[in-house]
Amino acid sequence: MKRICKERAIWLLLAVTLCACTGNRQDRETIRQAEMLMQEQPDSALHLLHDVNRHSLRGETLARYALIHSIAQDKSGLDVTSDSLLRIAYDYYSRHPEDSLYARSQYYMGKYLMLTAQEDSAYSCLLRARTVSEDNKDYYTAYLATDRMRRITEVSDTALCLALSKEAYQLYIKLGVNNPVNEVYLLRGIGDSFHRCNDRDSTIHYYIIALNKAQLMDDSVAISSVLQNISCYYSHYSQNELALEYALQALSYRGYLDKKLTTLLAQCYTENAEYNKAWQYINALPPGESKESKLVKLSLQHRLNAKIGNADAAQEYFDSACNVAADMYLSTQKDKLELYRKNMHEEMERQRAEFRGKIFTICFAFSVALIILIVWLFVKYHRANEKEKAYKDYLMEQTRNYVKSIVGFQRKLTEKKSDKKHLELDSQDWAEIQAFLEACDNSFVTRFKEKYPTISEKDYQLCLLLRCGFTNPELELVYSSRTQVIKNKQNLLRKKLGIAENNLSLRQYIKGF
Repeated sequence: MKRICKERAIWLLLAVTLCACTGNRQDRETIRQAEMLMQEQPDSALHLLHDVNRHSLRGETLARYALIHSIAQDKSGLDVTSDSLLRIAYDYYSRHPEDSLYARSQYYMGKYLMLTAQEDSAYSCLLRARTVSEDNKDYYTAYLATDRMRRITEVSDTALCLALSKEAYQLYIKLGVNNPVNEVYLLRGIGDSFHRCNDRDSTIHYYIIALNKAQLMDDSVAISSVLQNISCYYSHYSQNELALEYALQALSYRGYLDKKLTTLLAQCYTENAEYNKAWQYINALPPGESKESKLVKLSLQHRLNAKIGNADAAQEYFDSACNVAADMYLSTQKDKLELYRKNMHEEMERQRAEFRGKIFTICFAFSVALIILIVWLFVKYHRANEKEKAYKDYLMEQTRNYVKSIVGFQRKLTEKKSDKKHLELDSQDWAEIQAFLEACDNSFVTRFKEKYPTISEKDYQLCLLLRCGFTNPELELVYSSRTQVIKNKQNLLRKKLGIAENNLSLRQYIKGF
């Protein structure tokens, strides 16, 4: 019955192990399929990943799942607003920079940090992503990272922004992808960077190149976008007629008004003193749902009233615009503070978790070390006891041989003097035996007499011989008695000493005394 139960338990364990291995293989296969789909069909990749039990994943498989899920989510147009999953991939690949997915993990963590206004940390992640991917000739990731770095530096470092804009364009060209829309976007970015650096000739040069490429592919949306950039450029340098001309061309290509184009036309008509049309476009702006929209509309109304000489209305719109701007600033600072607190809280939680993990590891290591120390001390103590016991046995053997030599000597003398079969030990012999036991057997004589001070001399002598290891046949030579008589003497002495209840023979008791 026990054998059957044991066999069943083994088969059950094998079945559970097989199921676990099968489940892991299925999850890895699902993750592989999602990885193949995440670029072109991110929605399908997310659908596949929903069927994976992430809590059963470990190590590299969990990190790959977390990164692919984050990429598919980003490709689907869903901003990654929490780094709980992305952080798993980031932490793992940070410890494995040789992995092919290291650069991707750095890029998407940088993108997340950029979305959450942690620009310094974002720039560091993006820089690592660009450096590693460029070394590995992964120009696509290098291009994405460089373009994100360009956006971070638009305001803080215009010269660096310009250099990054050019690098992003060169990396995209290295990809060899024939996508003129992206080229137009990148050329516009270079023109914008020159515009921030106040390089007028280079700005319009790159805008014209972008416009020509957009016209070659006959993309009306791209043409309209570049024309709006050119209009803003001329408006910035107070070339108002050219600004209005390009704004109207942008409208003709787009075919409809959006908020950005409406704002641009209202501004151009205002600067060209066509106030009725300016009012028309300002009123065409949708109601300001956001504070940014309200600020833009109020600024246009202030500028228009100032141009027509309506000072009171201009001042009123100016004050309203200032209030909205101040409110925007306070809201932005509040949002940044809340985000900072949130990030600090998450970082503290991570540090607490790491600290608890380190404490557990230290405690575990200390416990193991303590157990090893205890075992080592026990073994050492046990070996010391064995050595001490062996030494005592050696001394006992020496004592026994010594006493037997005395007994043998006496026996020879006795046999020569008479033909008696028993041995007699005189007081000198007993004194030598006591002296030897006292000196070589841990003061046996003193310890024994202190415990049993009233024992008779004959009983005491029997204990001495037993301590020396005399066997019952050897005791017969000393006491001229049969073995049974010797045993009776020992049993009687055993009762006198009060050890009858210990289930020990007198010989065992004397030997262990």
